[in-house]
Amino acid sequence: MSIRSLTTLAVARDTANHGSAVSGGSAGADGGSKQQTFADALTSAIPTEPLAAYTALIAIIAAAKSVDHYLTLRWGAYVAFLAIVVASAQISFSAKKPTATPVDGAANGQRKIPLLEIMSAVTAAAAWGLAAPGSGLQVMLRGESATLTVACITIGGAALVSLMAPYLTRGSNTSPDGKNNNTGAPTTVA
Repeated sequence: MSIRSLTTLAVARDTANHGSAVSGGSAGADGGSKQQTFADALTSAIPTEPLAAYTALIAIIAAAKSVDHYLTLRWGAYVAFLAIVVASAQISFSAKKPTATPVDGAANGQRKIPLLEIMSAVTAAAAWGLAAPGSGLQVMLRGESATLTVACITIGGAALVSLMAPYLTRGSNTSPDGKNNNTGAPTTVA
């Protein structure tokens, strides 16, 4: 899923009433109506923009021949990849969310940080970044231990993402007092 799609979903969740269905998610965020493999669930949640840059950098590093395999650079690229996922999701969300606030200054249920969306993106990116060919982990491990570790990371990451997916398809807009804001109108706190 692109950062654009992820943050569009986050804004849609903020404008939909708490618990109501939200459309516009990615594959795998539909609550299970679509049959997917673990790898499909994982890759559909990874923000594609940072992933493209990370993949290109890892491919370039892998092409360079070195005794130490540029292990420090590979791990640095991984950490930077995760930081860019968080930053790009937050920046894109902040740019898209409505800026109007009620007269009383209450936030009307709008979030400042799309925490669930960021958590699902980082979970998927972290798992994929470790399991990707050429990653620091792939260079450090060999044989069966590499195969088993990558399988566990992929399945575990996808399982975590699939646990978050049903919540990504429901509205999160609640009034400041925690009650549903079913009218869509600004609420005041007494």
